[in-house]
Amino acid sequence: AVVAQRVNRGFRWLRGTYAYVAAALQTLLTYRATQIRLTLDNEVIETKAMLCSIANARYYGGGMRIAPDAMLTDGLYDICLLEEVGKLEFIRAFPRVYKGTHITHPSVRMLRSRYVKVESEHPLPVLVDGEIVGTTPSEFEMISCGLNLIGPYVSGD
Repeated sequence: AVVAQRVNRGFRWLRGTYAYVAAALQTLLTYRATQIRLTLDNEVIETKAMLCSIANARYYGGGMRIAPDAMLTDGLYDICLLEEVGKLEFIRAFPRVYKGTHITHPSVRMLRSRYVKVESEHPLPVLVDGEIVGTTPSEFEMISCGLNLIGPYVSGD
């Protein structure tokens, strides 16, 4: 969310991937891991984290494949938790997120849950579909079949 804020404020002249990479590198100069508490369906996790992404789809932010195994129809959030890493390690591993191979990094934890509550030691911005909607603490609950779409019938012929 902090990177997205920076993209929206000052990197609009760059597009897509370039804007997010530039903003991520600039943010990294001063960003520090934050103590967070995640409450999931059946688990509570307390850790220092650089990033906590709660995804329903595979991609975000200029083509990053943040949750490569996410499925829109499985009724679960895919949570990507990046625990504290050094800045040089972050820079070295960051390009892997564009292929989805970051999930094998030892500091990345991939989790699944219908319910997620995120609490932090100080308020952090919360990004939903590209827009800042508030700060932590925040709760997310998956509602199965919560959206019904009606469209024109198209014959298979």
